Amino acid sequence: ALSAVFGILGVAAMFTAGRWCFDLRTGVIAALLTTVNWFHIAYSQEARAYSLVFLLAALSNWAFIAVLGRPGWRTAAFYGLATAVAIHVHYYAFVALFGQLAAALVMPLSGRWNWRRVWALLAGAAGAALTVLPWIGPLARVAGLREAWPALPKPLFFLDYFHEYFGNMLALSLVFGILLMALPFLVR
Repeated sequence: ALSAVFGILGVAAMFTAGRWCFDLRTGVIAALLTTVNWFHIAYSQEARAYSLVFLLAALSNWAFIAVLGRPGWRTAAFYGLATAVAIHVHYYAFVALFGQLAAALVMPLSGRWNWRRVWALLAGAAGAALTVLPWIGPLARVAGLREAWPALPKPLFFLDYFHEYFGNMLALSLVFGILLMALPFLVR
């Protein structure tokens, strides 16, 4: 039942993020798309952390947009906290963090470059990164292993995973990758 609760909260987070970023209609559309998403339904029924990491990734992305729109210590702290908790729930949340930072690198092209926004964003990301410091020792030991089961991931495994998520269809992967990179342009 806990996964179902996190799944329902994930729908609510998508609604709130869509409404906050644009308007009520966008929030409703985001919530409806999340509600009928097969992966969201399936993972909300499993006793695993996937629905929780979805909820936290939605909150992290919402906080990312909030930092860009209203930079300040509160939004930066919320962004750092949501991102840190998401990373600690599942390491795939690093994909969201790297996507957010890649989108932030595109910000100078949007014409909305503002050092206050950048510093608030970097402060939140640095706060999330600091929570990963205790992992360095165990990760270094694991990196020294020559055998593993399952096989050790490739250095850019998240690109393969992203591509596989879209059915190994290059056009879909490129379109959604570009949309992810265009996030700063889509925000008012």
